[in-house]
Amino acid sequence: MQSDRLIFGKLIPIGLLGVYSIALAWATLPISVVGGVLSAVLFPVLSRLHQSGTDFSQAYLKARRPWAFLGGWLSAGLIAGGPTLIRLLYDSRAASAGWVIQVLAAGTWLLVLETSNGTAPLALGQPKWVAAGNAAKLVGMLILIPLGFSRYSFPGAVAGFAASELFRYATSVVGSRRYKVACLGQDLGLTLVTVSTSAVGLLTGRMVAPLLNSIQFRPAKLGVFLEGLCIALAVSAGWAWLYLRDRPSRPA
Repeated sequence: MQSDRLIFGKLIPIGLLGVYSIALAWATLPISVVGGVLSAVLFPVLSRLHQSGTDFSQAYLKARRPWAFLGGWLSAGLIAGGPTLIRLLYDSRAASAGWVIQVLAAGTWLLVLETSNGTAPLALGQPKWVAAGNAAKLVGMLILIPLGFSRYSFPGAVAGFAASELFRYATSVVGSRRYKVACLGQDLGLTLVTVSTSAVGLLTGRMVAPLLNSIQFRPAKLGVFLEGLCIALAVSAGWAWLYLRDRPSRPA
């Protein structure tokens, strides 16, 4: 994380430093929530399963799925509702943080997957893959951030920073496959749901915003709150349906 700030921080225009800090705090919310659970709950469970000789791969996929749901739901909500969130909580000076949240939250979703994938090698006593993933992301940042900045200035650098998570994620998949933990199929499925619910949330926001603006609420923030509520409900509906559909397939 410190290396991320050192490399990317030099490319942030001074006028956008506060905006970026606000966006980063919100965009990293999913991994702040899920990462703590994975280290405190999932890692000890997987360690015990490994020692007991249980089918580790299947147990891992079942154990991580609810927490991946949580990370996907939070990430999709931020991708769909980032600008609305900023309009609700901050004044016009922070308006640019909205799109930054959306871009960074996409990278955070990859980080959620990578963190859960990295738990498997750790539980198997192979921490080297976590270190390899961090090194891979550093390489990705060194390539993608300057490339994005040279082409599209600050927005390109933000996109490059988020995309560098692909390097770390790819390393986690390779590490998991080395120990016969097949996570890629589940990751692709959950990513499809994250993209789909994000798109539904974005579409919902576009549809309800003109209607709410025409009502001219007093205070004006009430209209923004209702817009955010509609987006949150639209995103949540997809994840709630998937969670309820998934529950019977899991052993009691």
